[in-house]
Amino acid sequence: MRFTGSHRTTYTYSAPVFFEQHTIRLRPRSDPRQEVRQFSIDIMPGPEGITEGIDAWGNDVVWVWFSGRHERLEIVTRFDVITTGENPFDFIIPTSDAEGLTPAYTDDERSALTPYLARPAMLHASVLELAAEAVRASDHAIVRFPGELAKRIYGRCEMAYRELGPPLPAEETLAAGRGSCRDLAVLFIDACRAVGVAARFVSGYVARRPPGEPAALHAWASVYIPGGGWRSFDPSQGLAVSHGHVKLAAAALPAGAAPIDGSFFSNGARSELGFAIELEVM
Repeated sequence: MRFTGSHRTTYTYSAPVFFEQHTIRLRPRSDPRQEVRQFSIDIMPGPEGITEGIDAWGNDVVWVWFSGRHERLEIVTRFDVITTGENPFDFIIPTSDAEGLTPAYTDDERSALTPYLARPAMLHASVLELAAEAVRASDHAIVRFPGELAKRIYGRCEMAYRELGPPLPAEETLAAGRGSCRDLAVLFIDACRAVGVAARFVSGYVARRPPGEPAALHAWASVYIPGGGWRSFDPSQGLAVSHGHVKLAAAALPAGAAPIDGSFFSNGARSELGFAIELEVM
């Protein structure tokens, strides 16, 4: 698929403020299943300095810093991305030991995957039971487990649009039977880690959205499968991701995949966030 579009983020303040350094993760990732053909970013007011790099999670980021005080910050990106990989299962497990659950990651893999295996100090019994159900349904197979888990979350939890706020704890989402895409992604990740499957949080754009839902950033998850690497699954749609999603950022925790991260100094000024995403999918 080909995704072309723009993403405008606007912060307005009730009084002039001083910006600290901002980290921007709005450039689509480049990998064998996603090609970035064009990307541009415009920032107003013009920053004092700007640099591009790779963060600790392998995301393409822009760091910007400013001088003076301002009442408005606007960041506009434009992009042209090709996604490939219609078959999300185009791989083989290298050894029979690596086919089951818990996955038989190599020592090198396990060392690199440590942040993606870390689970909360206390996982709620309902989340553990959800993971156990998916293990049984998958016949303890690492290839089948993520899909079974995504289908179960999709069947139990209604998708609800929630514009602001961090993801809810997994047990709250499961108990409510509804949640935003980021809530469902965190539930999926916690259930994966409960059975030793490395999982991470992913943000980006999606071709298909529920009717009536405004164009906004989407969140899902990916798991690390021996022989297949990172493979994405979307619990808000109950499926394995093929070429209908565009990855912007991925990290062990949702905060590491935040599209914009920064703060400001002020004397009691209030802030308001606005955004507009235009997306054409061919």
